[in-house]
Parts: sequence; C-alpha cells; structure tokens
Amino acid sequence: MFDFSLFFAFTASFFISYFALKLFLPFFSGKIIAHPNKRSAHTFAIPRGGGLVFVTISFVSSLLHLILTDSLYYQLSSSSFLSPFLLIICLPLGLVGFLDDYIELAMFPRFIFQFITCFAIVYLSPLFFKYIFSQQLFSSSLLLSLSSFFLLSIFFVGITNFSNFMDGLDGLLAGCMLVILGTAFISLNGSWPYWCLLGSLIGFLAFNWSPASIFMGDVGSNYLGAVFCGVLAFTPDWHHFLALILVSTPLLVDPFFCLLRRFLAGVPLLPPHNLHLYQRLHQSGKSHSYVSCIYVSFTLLLSISYLLGGLFSVACCSVFVLFGMVYLDFWIAVPFNKAAQPFIR
Repeated sequence: MFDFSLFFAFTASFFISYFALKLFLPFFSGKIIAHPNKRSAHTFAIPRGGGLVFVTISFVSSLLHLILTDSLYYQLSSSSFLSPFLLIICLPLGLVGFLDDYIELAMFPRFIFQFITCFAIVYLSPLFFKYIFSQQLFSSSLLLSLSSFFLLSIFFVGITNFSNFMDGLDGLLAGCMLVILGTAFISLNGSWPYWCLLGSLIGFLAFNWSPASIFMGDVGSNYLGAVFCGVLAFTPDWHHFLALILVSTPLLVDPFFCLLRRFLAGVPLLPPHNLHLYQRLHQSGKSHSYVSCIYVSFTLLLSISYLLGGLFSVACCSVFVLFGMVYLDFWIAVPFNKAAQPFIR
C-alpha cells in the first residue's frame, strides 16, 4: 500500500537538501576547499563538506520522530527493525568528519570517534544480543561473546573507513549508498526519517554528479558508512545481514582487495594513495561518470536480485559482479603493479 507520509518525507527532504546546497554553496566554496594533488582525480579546487546538509536533515527528522513518539524506550523497543535513533547515534562521527574537512584532524581522534560510534551501534544491536551476547550462539563462553562484540565493532570501523576510501570520484559513493540504503530501508521497513535521508542524498547527488560542484567530504562519507553499519546491526537475523553485505559488494570488495594487494606489494598501508580499482579505471582514461555508473549499476543489479529473489539470488549475482570487477581490473584499469610503483619504498 502506498504510504503518503514516506513519499512526503522523501520529496520534502529532496527539495530542502537541493535548495540548501544551492544557498550555502558560496559558503563552502569560500571556507572548505579540496585542493587537487598528485593523487586526486580532479584538476581544480572544489568545495567539500556538502554532506553536512543530508546529515543535518536526517538528524533533525530523527529528533522530530523521537519527540513525536514520546520516548527513547519506544524507539529501541519498537517492532520496526530500524530505529530512527540510529541516525542520532551516528551524528557525532559526522561532526568529527566535518571538523576534519575544515581543519584536517589527526588520524588518532578520528579513529577514537569511529570506535566509540561502532561500539555504541553494536551495544544497541538487537541482532548482537539475540545471537551472541544472550549466549544462544556461544553458550559456553562469555569471553567469546565479548570477543565477538569487539570483532564486530572492528568490522564496522572497517566498513566506515571503506566508505571514506570510496569517496574519490564524482557521484560514486553517494550513488552506491543511495541504492544500498534504499534497499535496506525497503526490506526492513524503515520509517520516515530514513526516507528523509534518502531524499536529501538525492538532492546532494544533483550537485555531486560529474562534473561535481561540491564533495560530501568526511562528514558525509563517515556518516553514511556508520548508518550502513547501524542498518546491519539492526537487521532481524544473519540472513538479512549477509544479504545487505552482498548488495554492497562493489563498495567493500574494492578497498578490501586494494588493502590486501598493497600489503603483498610492500606498499605502506597508512599513507594516502590512488590504487583502488575505481581510481585506476579513471587513470586509464575513463570519465568520472563512466566509472561511477559501473559501480552504481553493479550495486543496483545486486539490489534488484535481493529484493526479488532473496539471499540465494543476490549471492549468485555477487559472483557475477566479482567476475565483472576482475575483468575491469585486468583488462581495463591501469595495472596495479604499475600504479603502485611510486608508492613502493
């Protein structure tokens, strides 16, 4: 049945996001600039920090939802799988990202806030308490349950950073996250604050698609990564958890294998680089929109396969996507070994 409230929230958030960015673009252009360097996929300075708009819209809508439903207890005990409180939990990480965009924070405080946010997400996760901490899965060892808590938190920190790593071409991260989160909100019956996030993300994408007039910055990429982690943590079972991981295959596989190949090639892991598959595709002469369309199309294919066919269907489709990415890596993109030469000590 058509839900007018969701449609209204989605549409209103799109227009608010679009016109807010149009209004505040001169501010971002004068205060928060991403200057090109030898690793950049851009040749001229572009403002960043535009993710602050959709972060603010999703936070305000979640706060309104919290006020209208009277209590935090209702949010966490609601029959809905996705509590809008998740969007509030992720706010501090987004604000730290904005500070990083503005004054370039050191790595340590960024990691601290990532860990705190991911710990909070796992602590509030019904999935974790149902299958792990309740000892239904590890009935013999509380220590093993606590270790699982820590490992799941580390896993979410990794996803948050992967989200940040993939924000390097116009529209790539925003487009893929739009599909991934939209899939999650449809399958898990997300309430209207989540649709406010989707609508505002489309409003942002209008300015972020190639040629981009603004970047989302760390405020947006960290926030979207944390929201995705929250969605995973609040799925009703591991079936949905795994399916949503598979839907995000293009965004997760690229940085994971890039990290592995850098380690094997002797490339330092911490310094910035441009060795991801999407970056090497761009280095081969492919445009921003070409590469972003490939990633968004792969993600959309996985999303449709999941929504129509469930876990088995998306698992089969993810194998096809992996083969597609291997083809792009070995026959289209600049070879990894060639691109890595300047970074090998």
